Amino acid sequence: MAEQSITQDADPQAIESAPIEETSQATTRLKVNKRPKDDVSDDESEAEQKTEAVNHDNHTANDDDAKSSTMPAPQQQQYPISVFVRIRPLVGDEKENGHESVEYSVSNATQKKSKSKAQTKGKNNKSNGKPNTQNLTLVKCAGRSGTEDKKYINFKSIVLPTHNNEYTFAQVILPSIDNLFVGCDTCAFAYGHTGSGKTHTIFGYDAEHGMYGLFAQELVRRVQALQNDTLIEIRFTELYQDTVRDLLTKDKVECFLREDDKGNVHVRGPTVKYEKDGRVLVKMVTAVHVTETEEIYKHITEGVQSRNVGKSTLHDKSSRSHAFLEFELVNRELVDARAELPEQESILDVQKRKYDLVKKGVAGNKSKLPELEAKVKKLKARIKDLKQIIKKVTNDEHKPYIGSSFVFVDLAGNEFGKDVNMLSNDKQQEEERRKINLSLLALKECIRGLHNKKIRVPYRDSKLTMYLRKYLKGQGSKAIMISNIGPSKHLTKATINTLKYATLIANA
Repeated sequence: MAEQSITQDADPQAIESAPIEETSQATTRLKVNKRPKDDVSDDESEAEQKTEAVNHDNHTANDDDAKSSTMPAPQQQQYPISVFVRIRPLVGDEKENGHESVEYSVSNATQKKSKSKAQTKGKNNKSNGKPNTQNLTLVKCAGRSGTEDKKYINFKSIVLPTHNNEYTFAQVILPSIDNLFVGCDTCAFAYGHTGSGKTHTIFGYDAEHGMYGLFAQELVRRVQALQNDTLIEIRFTELYQDTVRDLLTKDKVECFLREDDKGNVHVRGPTVKYEKDGRVLVKMVTAVHVTETEEIYKHITEGVQSRNVGKSTLHDKSSRSHAFLEFELVNRELVDARAELPEQESILDVQKRKYDLVKKGVAGNKSKLPELEAKVKKLKARIKDLKQIIKKVTNDEHKPYIGSSFVFVDLAGNEFGKDVNMLSNDKQQEEERRKINLSLLALKECIRGLHNKKIRVPYRDSKLTMYLRKYLKGQGSKAIMISNIGPSKHLTKATINTLKYATLIANA
């Protein structure tokens, strides 16, 4: 089927995925390899590869987090994303206006005898799901007459409206915290239509902690139990209308996605040029180091208050940006080395330019060459030492968790004209909606590409997908998708679209 043209209100969830054929081959659980750690070769180029789609600055960031090329990629017999569905209860105006809930049923998957391809060719997939998964059936909501049932299969678990955030955390996040302590990065992202409960799930509301708050409690408990010098580093940014902003700064400093020569994407701060000595330095994104839960809550609460929100049909705190909350386990040695490395590299760049100019006779006195050469050698030696420190610390077999991260992503919901107050004719909301929909459409296309095993997956089509690429590909990492849906019959179309999208990932 030809792809429909994209408009500003194109539905990034409206997909037509081909049926997944049953197979006689047994599904093999993904073996999680240790996360590739920081590994920078001595002769590595000082500048990262520049990507025009991400950053037009002439100066690129040094990669202090380059991954080891010696570690084999995971053998992916199973797609590295665990898909969960969370159904929220009726809320607010839905209750006041007497909305009815969609009727649904949840069942555990049971193994069925596999059919041959000849038997299944041209037929819809009637599989009852993979072992240890759950299926969700929407009753009498499909078909032209709206009288047909619609079944979605292979979800890791389905969280019901009666389940609170603590239950959700125990089912969805808690089992994956162990990954962090064996060196495997994890990303948990919440997806769904606007008003489906994503932000409540990730950040919570009022006194009820979300996934990140409950995670913080457990992480602090485990780190304190280590009784060593491990610190928790947190970074908090948002992607708003194609601009990445640092939420841990008062003025929300603009940040950039920078890709190194190994293809790793990092969030970095602005590029600063020092007029006095000509140094050019790419700032790091703001990072705070904590050891107590209350410290984490304080910083994140301030960051959430800086995040862009708007009004939807359900509430006036609808997220207008994609939020990225990163937790990383570090120690002081790693923090100090990472901070000093870009400083030393920027100084080296200046000294090398001075040396070259003097050597060519363009400027200065050639009698200064030995002194300048000695400075260059000293800087190179220090940079080499710093890289070795980073490599050693992040590849310590006794502390495999140092340098490992757990990321929470709260995606903005895809929206249409009916989801916002169109009477205001707000051009800003219109642009926000367009950017949100296009980024989520790009995410869908990446999932479709991975599902269809395409050689080229279009990660570069969006900054969102560039950020998520590592987790979508499963490069020494795993991902958790929390598909949030609303129960109201008024949201049936949005619910079906979300479940179609989640099913495509669950069956990838």
